[in-house]
Amino acid sequence: MKRIRIATTRMTLAGGAMILALQLFSARLEAMEENLIDESTCAFTKQLQDPNNRMEFSARLNAAREAASSPYGERTRYAATYSDNTGEPMEIDTFSLDCLGCHDGINARIHNIRYKNNVMDRTSSMETVRGSHPIGMHYGSYAYTSNHLRGLTELNEEMVLVDGKVGCLSCHNPLNPNKKHLASKNLCLGCHIK
Repeated sequence: MKRIRIATTRMTLAGGAMILALQLFSARLEAMEENLIDESTCAFTKQLQDPNNRMEFSARLNAAREAASSPYGERTRYAATYSDNTGEPMEIDTFSLDCLGCHDGINARIHNIRYKNNVMDRTSSMETVRGSHPIGMHYGSYAYTSNHLRGLTELNEEMVLVDGKVGCLSCHNPLNPNKKHLASKNLCLGCHIK
């Protein structure tokens, strides 16, 4: 009898948490509709207005840039590795993980991205987050095998490739106060040759 009561209590707590989450989500949607939540600037960018947070972020960013230009390799200590069902490792830099922590469709607008790092397979990719723009792809490998991408030396220096891979910082600079925090003008043409 105790087991049934405990299971029922857990289910009730889980159900209560789900109801609370739905209520919070509903309240957030209503607030967005009434323009009570400012969606023009991400919360992380607002946090970077604090000098200490800005200094810490800049130090991490500089370390990533230095590692990307190092003759000894493109490794930083800031990466999270996952594995898909094929055993292919999926490495997403922590800068992108920080972004995806909020841009999940609930806390902030979800962004159309996907994980991709198989240079030879240009037709499909394993999607970790729905969308069309890949993250996690090793840009140099793709640029070398494609005449539709600019070479590494042609990229705008504002476009950051953490560990040589495309991530959120490749297109967005949270230190840029302008809407969408784009890393450069004509962003798509920064990598793609049309």
